[in-house]
Amino acid sequence: MNTPTATATAPAAPAVPCPRDRAESLTATVDLVRAQRNIERFHAAAHARGLTVRAHVKGHRTLALAVRQIEAGAVGISVTQAGQARRYLEAGITDIVIAHPWHDPWRFALFADLARDCTLAVHVDHPGSLPALAAAARAAGSSIGVLARIGDGHHATATTPADLLALAEQARSTPGLRFAGLTAYQGMTAPGDAHNRFAIGARTARYAAHCAEHLRAHGLPCPTVSVGGTPTAAGIRSVPGITEIGAGAYPLLDAGLAQAGACAPEDIAITVAPATEHHRQDAEGILAQHRYPWQPRGAVLPADGSPVPPPHICPLLTEIRELRVRGAGGRVQHWPVLNTPDTAPTAPGTAPTPGPAR
Repeated sequence: MNTPTATATAPAAPAVPCPRDRAESLTATVDLVRAQRNIERFHAAAHARGLTVRAHVKGHRTLALAVRQIEAGAVGISVTQAGQARRYLEAGITDIVIAHPWHDPWRFALFADLARDCTLAVHVDHPGSLPALAAAARAAGSSIGVLARIGDGHHATATTPADLLALAEQARSTPGLRFAGLTAYQGMTAPGDAHNRFAIGARTARYAAHCAEHLRAHGLPCPTVSVGGTPTAAGIRSVPGITEIGAGAYPLLDAGLAQAGACAPEDIAITVAPATEHHRQDAEGILAQHRYPWQPRGAVLPADGSPVPPPHICPLLTEIRELRVRGAGGRVQHWPVLNTPDTAPTAPGTAPTPGPAR
């Protein structure tokens, strides 16, 4: 395969929530009418290009919005924690992807148990993860799909071209596993990326399509070619050979996406404010902690304490316990935010150790 040189790097450290005594610092209010309109618009754009949508629930972390995404045509969801995935399964969502290439063997047993009850695939970034993953699946009597996680050919975030073929062959031939395809994501990490979001999406999608063709040329089916990103979605949609677009932020959106031109300010379906004046400093600190690279520094909250769109929705949701949701008739509901991380098993008599949340 004639591919650009790519060097694999370790996955970014998952975000860890703020201490729980700060979790009540912010109130977050969702406009459900806007969120529903955003879902329908995003799905229509994908379906017009023959793409399915996989909803990454990190962009809202609620059961009700995930169900709305499925009802709008999403093929399934992505989530990073097995325990959270089971909550979505209980809500009737049966096509689930674990969207982080975890390396902890204790997690594989959780995934294998989950896979008995749904169609499950997990991101894998190196063939070395496969033996333990397969052993867990066989022990549970389940089957786990493997999605090779690649980069974009220039700033690789996962599987190198040299490892891709070996990973696919090994996954296809190992009992307990099945090769489900590949997945790519390239984050926007530099200030100038806001202006280059179409090119970033298109470049990543082209590389994914190229890798899929390489696998097929070696006799390996590659049913899923998934590329992720809300701000880069237009570029992803422009490339032939992609089967699925994954995205998280598109139901609620945020101020950073509006500043990048990925949505209009009036599309943003969530606002945040300090819970009380007493919480203002903590609320400002939390919001300032979660910005896109192109967003200016300085205060986020206005002096009068009025609600504002959050700078960056996905990491912010790890800091919030509940969404206040206003529907079309003005009725207000309170939806819990699913943030509980999976927990590593411990010896009897010791406290459990939670894994990192993401």
